[in-house]
Amino acid sequence: MFPEDLVAPTRGGLLRRPPGEISLWIPWLDDCGFPRCPSAADPEATSPVRPPASRDFFPPPPTPTAHTHRFLMQTLTAADIANMEKLARVQFATSLPGAKPISLIGTTDASGQDNLAPFSSILHLGSSPCLLGMLSRPDSVERHSLANLTALGAWTINHLHPDILDAAHQCSARYPKDVSEFAATGLTPYQHPGFPAPFVKESRFRIGMELEEIVPIAANGTRLIIGRVVLVQVAQGCLMDHGGIDLVGLECLASTALDTYFHLKPLARLAYAQADVLPRRI
Repeated sequence: MFPEDLVAPTRGGLLRRPPGEISLWIPWLDDCGFPRCPSAADPEATSPVRPPASRDFFPPPPTPTAHTHRFLMQTLTAADIANMEKLARVQFATSLPGAKPISLIGTTDASGQDNLAPFSSILHLGSSPCLLGMLSRPDSVERHSLANLTALGAWTINHLHPDILDAAHQCSARYPKDVSEFAATGLTPYQHPGFPAPFVKESRFRIGMELEEIVPIAANGTRLIIGRVVLVQVAQGCLMDHGGIDLVGLECLASTALDTYFHLKPLARLAYAQADVLPRRI
């Protein structure tokens, strides 16, 4: 969009190109949002180089096509949502945040009975200490995972991949407390030495958590479970040099609604954003 050898104007000033690139013209915007041309009456905008036409900075809008105009917006109000059939409303509400990571939560009770349940509400809460949170739904039915991790103070997060998707989805069925989802679905429990909660052996990326606190959410009776990361296991070669984890290489999955799953596809990495530097892909 911008000429290779020019900086881009903003209403507040200049947007520099990254160090090492050449800038020839330093314009400011007029009241209509276009670059001011240099003139003797406007010293702030003067430059030794002829300014380019405004179209060099602001290209004309694309020619309308079926693709650019295919989305007609639909508006739903809170009343519309409340009037939805229950299952449709749940599907709608769980789609609102978009695709989310999906994992199996492994817990065990005081008698040693293991439990597995899929969760798609896991979120990052901080890196020092390394904290993750997840939401537990209201106690309209018995919540085995919540009861177990509260009593034990520990649980595991086991990321999914396509080979275990069907078994993981089946873990969402309401099995009795005395039935282990490991046994019911054919997944294999793995007990790491010194850690009390079971991992899923087939998972390529798994995390051991210790309970920090549980925060009740009065608005709807859910609970925010906050845990400290104490153990991470990831397939060799998938911890990258910059510290990130190769979620694509691990074939980690995402989900939305109650029954829809997605592959991850990389788009881009961008350099750290600075207010006066153009976005740059790395």
